[in-house]
Amino acid sequence: MNMEKEKWVENQLDKIPAYYNELVPSEELINRLNAIPSLNNQKDTMISIKFSVSIAAGIALLISLNLYSIFQNNTPTSSETLYSSYFDYLTEIV
Repeated sequence: MNMEKEKWVENQLDKIPAYYNELVPSEELINRLNAIPSLNNQKDTMISIKFSVSIAAGIALLISLNLYSIFQNNTPTSSETLYSSYFDYLTEIV
């Protein structure tokens, strides 16, 4: 039984160099892989100053409008008047 196992192991070890020969890439594939960096000629994109200033101005405008709306409506209202003013359009239907 041991002899069969040893023969099988030796047989498998003899097959290993054949697997290595199959894994060697062809010369064409190596050339194509080496050509990839030259194909990728993307430049770094720079954001213009006008664009960044307009984004900052838009964010500042949104923040100021939110703050204005928070401080404009500082009078507390009861929930009853809030609901009645919200559903006021339904009284015209009835």
